[in-house]
Amino acid sequence: MSLSMRNHIDSVFESDRVTRITKAGGYYDEYGIWIPAPEVTQSYRANIQPLNDKEIVSLGIGAERVGSVIKIYINNNVGSVSLTDDWIVDGEKYKTIKTDLRKTRSYVKIIAERYDDQS
Repeated sequence: MSLSMRNHIDSVFESDRVTRITKAGGYYDEYGIWIPAPEVTQSYRANIQPLNDKEIVSLGIGAERVGSVIKIYINNNVGSVSLTDDWIVDGEKYKTIKTDLRKTRSYVKIIAERYDDQS
């Protein structure tokens, strides 16, 4: 029996639209300069939650300057999520720092950190 969040993500918790930005490869030109591939975006319905203290400690980021770290739960097209993905949540850009995708689940948990603007 697999663990499923299907009835919880959309009916119990507040769900939002998030956008996933996938960087699908790239290549080196004839001068050896890296040319990134165009970004591909996809929209998801997701549940966004803050990390608890135990999760922050387990990531080892407690002493670093962190603007915002969140958990994103999605349950559609979960097999294509990767650590190289970025996410747009409420107009802010986040980078994936950890994923939890198991074959016995129909959802994926993504831990993402907001890009910190140093300008």
